[in-house]
Amino acid sequence: MPIPVAAEKWNVAPDAGLMAHLQDGRTNLLFVGRIAPNKKQDDLVVAFEHYLQLDRDARLILVGTAEESDAYAAHLLELIAARNLQESVVVTGSITEAQLQAYYRTAHLLWSMSEHEGFACRWSKRCGSMCRCSPFMSRLFRRHWDRQA
Repeated sequence: MPIPVAAEKWNVAPDAGLMAHLQDGRTNLLFVGRIAPNKKQDDLVVAFEHYLQLDRDARLILVGTAEESDAYAAHLLELIAARNLQESVVVTGSITEAQLQAYYRTAHLLWSMSEHEGFACRWSKRCGSMCRCSPFMSRLFRRHWDRQA
């Protein structure tokens, strides 16, 4: 069952400067959630590297925070560097509500490989009518990925 949240909490104007920056013609693939092993951001980075073969101008935006000196966050940054994806993958850290609104409103796809999302209920409620994209969840992707391996 989804966690109830007052929708008026999200009645914040998006960060106009960030929106302008993100509307640069690149495809914005967005993940929102804390940086944690069960959220599988490392799998997103690997999958995104393959996606870049189809869309060289894509950008993966990982919105979320990690605990200070978190080993998984360090692993994630090392993975991004090892695959030379620093120009294509953005890890935001802590952001404002206005920035979050800008990320949601400019996303072309909400993408998650998380093992514990409730079928994107929170994302769907969060976006409401402001998002022009749909969630793409891990269970569907993993079935296809496993068949390809």
